[in-house]
Amino acid sequence: MVITGKGDREEQIVGKRRLTHDDRAIARAWLYRRGGEELRRPKFRVVG
Repeated sequence: MVITGKGDREEQIVGKRRLTHDDRAIARAWLYRRGGEELRRPKFRVVG
């Protein structure tokens, strides 16, 4: 999986509001839900 764009940012600005939004955390949670037991031990690497 490749997260492109602003994946290094932990918040998103919408209008005048700053919202917590971490693409890496969302992708990690999605992978865990989809992958079952084989993904329980994370092997993630942040590049960039």
